[in-house]
Amino acid sequence: MQEYAWSPDVPDVPDLSAEWYLDLAGLGAASPEPLRAFVAFATEAVLGVFAVLFVVLWWRARSGGVAVMARAVLAPVVTVLAYAVSETVKGLWEQDRPCRVLGDVATAVACPELGDWSFPSNHATIAGAAAVAVLWSSRALGGFAAGVAVLAAASRVVAGVHYPHDVLAGLLLGAVVAASLPVAARILAPAVSRLRGTTAGGALLGHGPWEHDGPTVVPPRAGSERPMPTARAMALWAGTALPVVLAALTTRPGRLAPWEAAGYLVVLAVAVLVVRRRPAGALVLITAAWQVGFLSRAESDSALGLLTLAQGLVALGFLAGRHAAAPQRGVVVLVVAMAGAVVGALVATGGADTVLATLAGTALFAVVPWSVGRYRRRFAELVRAGWDRAEWLEREAEQARMRERTRLAAEMHDLVGHELARAALRVGALEVAPTLPAEHRDAARAARSGVTAAAERLADVVRLLRAELDEPVETVAEVVERARRSGLRAELAGDVDEAPADPVIARTVHRVVTEAITNAVKHAPGAAVTVRLARSAGGLDLVVRNGPAAEPPRDVVGGGNGLVGLAERVTLVGGRFAAEPRADGGFEVTAHLPARAVTAAAPALVTRERRRRVERQVRHSARRTVLLTLGVSAGIVVSALGYRVFDAATSVLAPADYARLRLGQPESEVAAVLPVHTRVDAPGGVPPAPPRSSCRYYSTHPNPFDGRRDDLYRLCFRDGRLVDKALLVRDP
Repeated sequence: MQEYAWSPDVPDVPDLSAEWYLDLAGLGAASPEPLRAFVAFATEAVLGVFAVLFVVLWWRARSGGVAVMARAVLAPVVTVLAYAVSETVKGLWEQDRPCRVLGDVATAVACPELGDWSFPSNHATIAGAAAVAVLWSSRALGGFAAGVAVLAAASRVVAGVHYPHDVLAGLLLGAVVAASLPVAARILAPAVSRLRGTTAGGALLGHGPWEHDGPTVVPPRAGSERPMPTARAMALWAGTALPVVLAALTTRPGRLAPWEAAGYLVVLAVAVLVVRRRPAGALVLITAAWQVGFLSRAESDSALGLLTLAQGLVALGFLAGRHAAAPQRGVVVLVVAMAGAVVGALVATGGADTVLATLAGTALFAVVPWSVGRYRRRFAELVRAGWDRAEWLEREAEQARMRERTRLAAEMHDLVGHELARAALRVGALEVAPTLPAEHRDAARAARSGVTAAAERLADVVRLLRAELDEPVETVAEVVERARRSGLRAELAGDVDEAPADPVIARTVHRVVTEAITNAVKHAPGAAVTVRLARSAGGLDLVVRNGPAAEPPRDVVGGGNGLVGLAERVTLVGGRFAAEPRADGGFEVTAHLPARAVTAAAPALVTRERRRRVERQVRHSARRTVLLTLGVSAGIVVSALGYRVFDAATSVLAPADYARLRLGQPESEVAAVLPVHTRVDAPGGVPPAPPRSSCRYYSTHPNPFDGRRDDLYRLCFRDGRLVDKALLVRDP
């Protein structure tokens, strides 16, 4: 038996990640000394930038709402929590730093000591959590924080202390933990509100906005089904297309062919264009494209296949959940995608590891972002419900003011009418007094006529103010017929014979027609009157036209406010009014009235029950999002660990069986004692195999987590016989 000591170049590390590490770390090490010193300083100082951002958030939140302050307080808390989770994962994974595994690689900073593990990157986890926490609290600062987070993660690779996949996993882990910030803020908000009521709490947390207690929000724009603005769509496409372009330009053997890259770019463009109007269709396109890209390189370059469309899947998955009116189609698409992941992986490779990887990628890159998008939609609906309720309260207040003004006007008219009636009686007594001269009795008679006319006018106004909407009202035809019976030359035209369905509109039409006919009788005696009522787009067109007077008008008593009152009444119900002389000496009154009165139409009221229902939906959506995210993360970790245990346990070649194997033994006899699976297919850094032989590698023991987990038995066959057997022991 031969025993070799072997030291793989990058054990348990994706080839693409190792290649990028060597390139970026070499770039950092080859930089001038001042630049290396700056990188060493910046990779640590960047954490202080997030501390400053947290202070800025807190200071700005002191004048903001309760929810804003709760998020500002919890931002550093979730960041610390993300760091704790990262440390836990490090202890479980125990992956050596690249600067220790690859000892001949120069780094810009000193390599951490043994036990300070590499996967995932703590710095990247902190940066990812802090950036997402800042983004939840302030969009203005969130973009800056995201840029700082990317630079912080990249600096750890350039410094030579982390693989690229370490920092990518750290950013993702931090973002997932920070995704729970809105839910935690809602739980903390009541406590923040109570603390703001105390002296110390008010000094520390501020007192919020002067006018209201709550986050300052902008009313959401309606019509999310509209196409995405061109500039935003191009920016989204460019961001999601960048990894595709890089995958086509890399020197790796698994790089994308030009036609593959072009196809993916077209798929991304179509998905971006339709994601608002057809979110389910966009989700189908991008999910299928990601699965095809990953499975086509599952054996040759899985890391490249995993990451090429991952960014596009995350972004478009979120938008698909955000813009879907109902979740049913999205759920169906995702369930079919998970089933398709299993079937596709079995067809492509037939390996359980490929099935688990495809399922994990679909869940992490599609299901979780879609669920977060659903939560954001529910939150937007809650904000919209609040603005609807605010508008309804404003309308209610305005209507209450109008009702009070009407009541006061009615009371005033009642009192004035009563006094006018008494004045008419007293003047009437003077009119018949025998002691007064004739000229004084004539003056009293004229005064009584004026007072009586004014009292009748007031009575008409009071009847109008007190009229109930359910009282029957004359149709226009009945008004015109009554005018004819009184001797007026009146004519009815148009295509509307019956009263409008809305009682307010019917009464307004009646009022305009009667007032216009009355004015024609008073100011144009003997003139013909034409009334025209016709349907138009969105309502009714009413025209009352009279010709020039056939005889001089008699002296009439009036206040001159009839047309002004009509204009106010028509405007109040949402119509338009005009009254003007005609060129032939006549007069014309026109009014356009809506089919339903604005003040009488049933508004989209946001009741307290509806608000509570929307709030419950938001809370449930938030819980589902957090639980789904945690479940997917836990499922991935458990599945990966479980598969690692399964893979090691089913590939163990017992030491006794290994010892009994003889060189030259037929392969069929050797196969009888071999386990079901091999441990790895082609590990790097092993001694050369005999010429023209094919080798298999098996585990030496079933525990994949101890210090000798990478020790292997190697059996090499040529022409159907065992030609070499060796124990490969990894150097510590």
